[in-house]
Amino acid sequence: SQLSTVFNVGISTLGTTLFLSLVILAMNRFIQEKLYAEIEAAEKERILQIPILQRFIAEVLRILPPNPIVSRRVTKDVVIDGILFPKDTEFTIPLCAFCHDSRVFPEPASFCIDRPNLLNNPNLIPFLVGLRDCPGKQMVYRVLLFVISEMVRNYRIVAISPLNDYQ
Repeated sequence: SQLSTVFNVGISTLGTTLFLSLVILAMNRFIQEKLYAEIEAAEKERILQIPILQRFIAEVLRILPPNPIVSRRVTKDVVIDGILFPKDTEFTIPLCAFCHDSRVFPEPASFCIDRPNLLNNPNLIPFLVGLRDCPGKQMVYRVLLFVISEMVRNYRIVAISPLNDYQ
């Protein structure tokens, strides 16, 4: 049952992230051409280590995290900064707020693969962190690297109608 849940959530995350990646590539030919040049220059075994590809995926996940909101329930009374949260208190955590905080990511609504500290930013947590992080995150991330690299290498991604109509 848990394995099937992990698999289904992983497929959903992959589909959503790949779709958004295609839209962004269709909207930004410059990024697509940069990715293509780096992917073509890399040896096949090093595809997963191309920095621009890693930055592209990180920025896609920042713009639209696969889990924009998570909920947690405390299992015992907890005091934080002098405030008591009784057992069974539920917290809703808007992960997308971390990814769109303008103090951390200037111009958070814009797509920019050259953001400083994009790959190692503690506010970029699309798969959560700690005990409750996504057990399939490494698999999903590697599949994203591979599939996006193959799409960029083999296809020119263009919009069939102006994407401005969909904003």
